[in-house]
Amino acid sequence: MEETNEKRNRETSVKLEKGGWDAAIDLLWPRMWFIIAGCGVSANLLYFLMSEYNVESIAAIQICCFIFGCVFMVGIAGVVADYSFFGSFRVITVLSFVSLFGMIMLMLTRLDAPSETPTKYQFGLLFVSIALALSGFVAVYNSYGFLRRDQYDKPPTICWELSGACLFFYVNVGAGVTLISLAGQYKTWGFGFGSCCFANVVGLLFFFCKKRSYRLSKPQEYFVSTLKNSGVQVDELFSRDDQDLIKLIPLFVTDIFLHASDIMLNSLMTLQALTMNRHIFDPDLEVPVSCFAFFSLPTIFLSLAIIDFFVVPQCKKLRISWGIGLTHVLTILTLIASAVIESHRLNHLANNHSLMSALWLMIPEAILGFKFGFYFRRNSRMYCREEGIATVLMRTFSLGMGCFVSILIIQIFVQFTDWLPHNINDGRLDYVYWMLAAIGCLNFAFHLIFTKNFEFPTFEYYAGDDDHNDEAAHGSKLQVA
Repeated sequence: MEETNEKRNRETSVKLEKGGWDAAIDLLWPRMWFIIAGCGVSANLLYFLMSEYNVESIAAIQICCFIFGCVFMVGIAGVVADYSFFGSFRVITVLSFVSLFGMIMLMLTRLDAPSETPTKYQFGLLFVSIALALSGFVAVYNSYGFLRRDQYDKPPTICWELSGACLFFYVNVGAGVTLISLAGQYKTWGFGFGSCCFANVVGLLFFFCKKRSYRLSKPQEYFVSTLKNSGVQVDELFSRDDQDLIKLIPLFVTDIFLHASDIMLNSLMTLQALTMNRHIFDPDLEVPVSCFAFFSLPTIFLSLAIIDFFVVPQCKKLRISWGIGLTHVLTILTLIASAVIESHRLNHLANNHSLMSALWLMIPEAILGFKFGFYFRRNSRMYCREEGIATVLMRTFSLGMGCFVSILIIQIFVQFTDWLPHNINDGRLDYVYWMLAAIGCLNFAFHLIFTKNFEFPTFEYYAGDDDHNDEAAHGSKLQVA
């Protein structure tokens, strides 16, 4: 049996060294369906709590942030289990069924939804079902990154086909979650969460059908081979990390606030959309409130395309610090745009009986999309010299902490100001945005101070078609500037 597996891995390796395109396609379909299922639950959670469980808007935001924070912390355990003990295939298999079970529970809790005030039992059952559904989703999402990376001996080169696959992926995910959100818009939650279950099952079928084409590495196998190929000794690696730890913690704290701002923006924009005119083309057709976050998808892809096809060819070396600083600036610009739009909305509401168009929210979402694109390309390697488990762990932990920090910030606004009432028409949400923008500027200043003497990695990109040059043939490597 072991010889058969080794033979299959060698055959797969030969095929993947020619470009890895077959394996990339095989993994694209199940990952797409799993993300549609998970995003369908998470994107509609806030509106579901408000409409079906009669939770006040600000309290519903805090509940969602708490659930997401716990889910990301559980996702850390999934990453460790994947990387160190069981491997990606087993983790994806088991946690996909966990996620499916949670979605089935969530669909059934809809049948027992309270008419007025929910009981502790109903809230507890709802929390468990959501936690199971989303915990499995986060862990599966992280493990897919490991599994996809294991298919290649070297990182694939940037190509139009790969970018076309990303565009196809984003478009289909956005369309699938939009259809699920339409079900929530018309209060047919059973159909909406049932669609999430269906997407999860389809993802599992695609995943198992293509099992023979995957290269299944042993736990820690890739980490060890990466160290050997790079010539980095384990003792030197951890010694170097210890030296950078003191400088790293302040950077980590500034990154947490970026995540907290994103979480609050998406939640508060949902409240704004509920108070605005969401009709398009037809008076009977409304944009679901859960879909406004997906207006950032086009600019995410656009920013990735700009980096891969315009910035990279012109720059052989790119310091990671410029990308992180740009995400700070774009976050501040998003908050300022949101504050201006909210101020205009309140003035329009006071001076006119008609509602302001919700399509104005596309502006901050578009800016946020550029921010996410640059974040994906640069921030993901801020915390370690070699991409691997440390990157995923730090990113997942910072996302979870960002959720908890957003709860604290919202509670401060509720406790000491009257800017965030249940009905935002009676508050000053624009002041909240301005305050967050001011804190973001202070956060950016701290970032500049802390990074002044911090040695960031540098991405070095190669060009050329020399097949005898492994680095030229296979893309990029990471060096310390």
